[in-house]
Amino acid sequence: MSARWYVARTRTRREYVAKDHLTAAGFEVLLPSVPSDPPRPGRTDAPLFPSYLFLRFDLEQDGTLALGHVPGPVRLVTFGGVAPFLPDDAVESLVRATEEIASEGGIWPRFQPGEEVSVHWGGSEIWGRVLEENRSPRARVRVLLDFVGAQVDVQVPGDRVRLLTGSRPPRRTRGHGRFIGGVAAPRYAGAATA
Repeated sequence: MSARWYVARTRTRREYVAKDHLTAAGFEVLLPSVPSDPPRPGRTDAPLFPSYLFLRFDLEQDGTLALGHVPGPVRLVTFGGVAPFLPDDAVESLVRATEEIASEGGIWPRFQPGEEVSVHWGGSEIWGRVLEENRSPRARVRVLLDFVGAQVDVQVPGDRVRLLTGSRPPRRTRGHGRFIGGVAAPRYAGAATA
C-alpha cells in the first residue's frame, strides 16, 4: 500500500507542538492555519481546525506506533475502529481553500443584520443593532446606535464592535425553512430573513 492522508486529533492547543514532533519523526503533516485576530500567544495565525491535523503516511507499513511517542497525544480519527483515508484531491482542495481564506485576511468576526452589538469608543460603550454585514476584515460595520436618546446610523471599525450575548437569532435549516431547535427567529427591524 502507499502513503495516504489521515485525520489525527491532538490535545487542545497542542497542534503546533504535535506538528513539529511528527515532522521530525518523518511524517508529512498538514496543519491548515490562517491569520487570526486575536492570535494565540507567540503566533500570528490559528489552526483552521483546532485540535486536528492531517498526516500522510503508509498506515499498513508504519502503523500507529510512532504516533504514541508524540507529545500531545496524537490519535487517528476512527469510525468503528477504522481510520478512513482522505483522497489526495480533497487535501489539495483544502490547501487551496486555506490559502484563499488567508489571502482574505483570515478568521475575523462577521456581523449579520439585526444582531445586537456594543460599540466601544473612547472608553465608553454604546449599544446598537447591525444594519449591514461587514464583508472583509478591514471593512467597517454599519450600525444603528442608540446615542443620547436618538438613533444614529454610523460605520465603525470591526475591532470596536462586540456581539452582545444571546443576540444572534436562531438559524434556519436549508430544507423547508424549519428553524433549528424548533424556535422561530425574532423579527428585527431591518433584519434580513433567511
